[in-house]
Amino acid sequence: MLRRKSGNAQPKLNVEDVCHIPIPVFSEAFYKQISKLVLASEVALKSAKSLFTTTEQYLLNSFGFSDFVPSDNKISIRGLADTVRSSNRIDAEYYQQRYEDIENAICSNEIVFCRVNEGLFTPHNGDYKYIELSDIGTLGNITGCTVAPFEKLPSRARRMVKSGEVIVSSIEGSLSSCALIPNEYDGALCSTGFYIVESSSVNSETLFVLFKSAPIQALMKKGCSGTILSAISKSALEKIPLPKIAAPDQRIIASNVQKSFSLRHQSEQLLDMAKRTVEIAIEDDENTAMKWLGEYGH
Repeated sequence: MLRRKSGNAQPKLNVEDVCHIPIPVFSEAFYKQISKLVLASEVALKSAKSLFTTTEQYLLNSFGFSDFVPSDNKISIRGLADTVRSSNRIDAEYYQQRYEDIENAICSNEIVFCRVNEGLFTPHNGDYKYIELSDIGTLGNITGCTVAPFEKLPSRARRMVKSGEVIVSSIEGSLSSCALIPNEYDGALCSTGFYIVESSSVNSETLFVLFKSAPIQALMKKGCSGTILSAISKSALEKIPLPKIAAPDQRIIASNVQKSFSLRHQSEQLLDMAKRTVEIAIEDDENTAMKWLGEYGH
């Protein structure tokens, strides 16, 4: 497929190119085995998504947001002295009633605030894993990274992350790109487009789900400013009120998030196993591929 792509500005495959790519033919038994792996991968991924959605709803229920509907009123009349001058904002979007409704609802309970670590890392010799916005999946998983010497990485690769930390995108349009750093990315670098957030009263998994939730996403959007590249500042992020979640609820959320991540990882492993089996069948033969699958795979 890479060989057949053509074009300068946007290289692509044409329909006739795809039609001329040779597809190997295997036995029915081989097809069934690969199909079994792919279907098992899909089941695990579906379970991971379902569990994460359930966990998000459980979190909203824990602070009374399960049935909350903010105002859809597009008109908000504010006085200059008590609003605009105190907030230094004159954009109409900032004063939407829905944002005030969300803040008031959250602040009706006990609240906490996060801390933001935006320190920059001084590099040493050697290769680094680099995580950017496009590497964050919809479930908050890291789908991949760039591995290269520091001098070959973009200038924005200046934040070092540790296992268990939560990173949150600061860029409007990508605010939902939040991730919980797994063990395999301990010591990796991430873009300065991320903030590292933490809290002494909220565990990492709960903090992660909070920043993925609709109410907090809305307040992050409210806090964004700028013209060419609108983003939320460190100070604005640290001022967002977060509901204080009871310790038993936090433990349930943490357990569910870890289970969801484990299921997603299982899904990836099954799909990688299927791909590797097909590769061996193409490179060597079907019997060698099936033997490898029996010994190292499934």
